[in-house]
Amino acid sequence: MARVAKRKKKPSNTAHGPISRAPRRVKSLQKFLRAYGEGENGREARKAFARRVGSSLPYLEHLGYGYRIASVELSALIEKHTHGLVRCEDMRPDIDWVYFSARKSSPLNAQAR
Repeated sequence: MARVAKRKKKPSNTAHGPISRAPRRVKSLQKFLRAYGEGENGREARKAFARRVGSSLPYLEHLGYGYRIASVELSALIEKHTHGLVRCEDMRPDIDWVYFSARKSSPLNAQAR
């Protein structure tokens, strides 16, 4: 009789909370990127914004659709360069931003210099 390998159960929780199958969209980032408009001029403006925050346009689009998760540093840069229209809390609700903003050596304070 052939032996069948047992499948390991996937964990229902991780260190960052429950595993979510559905991507979590960042609607404020999507709205901000759409505000640049359509066409070649809008795309170039979105690319320029991505370069300002040290990223690429496809990566920012993936963040907006929830396929990727932004780092703390990138979240802070995006909030800074959007003048608060896209907030860190929208991009990373799993982070305690009050704690980060209170620390002098936090990525939020380092980016503000």
